[in-house]
Amino acid sequence: MPFNQQTNLLTASDLLNDIGGTAVVAQIERYDRTADGYVVYTGIGATPPFNLVPGDGYRVKLKPTAATRQYIIVGSDDPGMVVHFDGTGTNGSKSGTNLYAYPYHSIANDASELLNELGGTAIVAQVQRFDKSNNGRTSYTGIGATPPFALVPGEGYWVQLRTGVPSVDFIPSHY
Repeated sequence: MPFNQQTNLLTASDLLNDIGGTAVVAQIERYDRTADGYVVYTGIGATPPFNLVPGDGYRVKLKPTAATRQYIIVGSDDPGMVVHFDGTGTNGSKSGTNLYAYPYHSIANDASELLNELGGTAIVAQVQRFDKSNNGRTSYTGIGATPPFALVPGEGYWVQLRTGVPSVDFIPSHY
């Protein structure tokens, strides 16, 4: 979510409807740090929508009939907003993994630059992105020969803190 989100996009229901409703969107997912899994909102049934949090990333699954969908995430910059990353055991975080919404104004171009901006390999175990080709994740650890992947504004990235790092408060460098 943008750091200063639109005032009418407060819940998963608002986001689902803004993207196209249940005819287009199968589900909106929020990463649950305490379970290392997802809280799912479908817009169907009695499950209440979860609140959207600026700086958190969300996964949107489209219905097979929707194929692709262009969606502009409207919001604005808040250069002083602090993004909080929980480490293992902090606030119930199971693995220290957080789903981060990479802002459009960031100057980190790839996973290496984001990892270093967050404190380097002493703080961050890995940065991951969703890989559509295998419906899984691609990891960058900053260790070894694996090249960093490019970061794309509007996409979410999993950031896992190293065991023993309780938390990181982060204000991304921006232009």
